[in-house]
Amino acid sequence: MAKANPTIKTQQEILNVIQNSEAPMSVSAIADSSGKGLYATKQAVEFFEKLGVIRTITSSGNTTIVILNLNNERGVNDVYTTKS
Repeated sequence: MAKANPTIKTQQEILNVIQNSEAPMSVSAIADSSGKGLYATKQAVEFFEKLGVIRTITSSGNTTIVILNLNNERGVNDVYTTKS
């Protein structure tokens, strides 16, 4: 059975954890802090990286570190702003 992609609410909660962190965080630390599963967190991180909201670095130990991209063209708040 395939896992579903995270909901917008889940993505927003994960993004809030990233925005409020004072230092880069691992994906597992983001999952723990947000109370979300590791799969949903990984999916959200991949989505935010594609949008340019965050950057990721994979260390030699295969740990993915997430860094908020403060210089992105689209503001973080624009990610969930819908235009009519």
